[in-house]
Amino acid sequence: HILGPSHVFLKYQADSHHEHLEKLSVFSDGASNESIGLEFFINVDFTYLLKFEEIGTLHEELASSYQDVILARTTDAIRNEAIFVTFDDYFQKRKEVEKRFRTAVQVRWDVNPPVHATLDQFHVGRIAIPGSVAERQLQSKVQNERNDKEKFLQQANVERELT
Repeated sequence: HILGPSHVFLKYQADSHHEHLEKLSVFSDGASNESIGLEFFINVDFTYLLKFEEIGTLHEELASSYQDVILARTTDAIRNEAIFVTFDDYFQKRKEVEKRFRTAVQVRWDVNPPVHATLDQFHVGRIAIPGSVAERQLQSKVQNERNDKEKFLQQANVERELT
């Protein structure tokens, strides 16, 4: 049927959509009681596909704002999951961190109302540590070493007194 010139057809991309999140601020888990989590920035790249059989529902629920909703939910999912990942894990267990974030994102997308998309590729890119955070991290490590040294010296003094 004819809609007329006042109506616009919305077109949805049939192939994969690529998104890049630049300098997404996240807060890590503190590995122990000795340290608190750190704030730093990560870059994330991901691709997703719209579910063909759900395009009509996507149009009814989100129309042309679906990309904004997907980006907002992705950001929320990553930030909410990042608080359970230690700072060292980003470097030592990167694949596990990516898998954890990927799962969190897909779960967040499937919450009602779903975004009617499937996460395809997901990659955590560059990790940027602000200078102030790096300095605090270094100071914390140095203080831990000083504490360990003092503990060792005290134990050595006790050993000397006993022998």
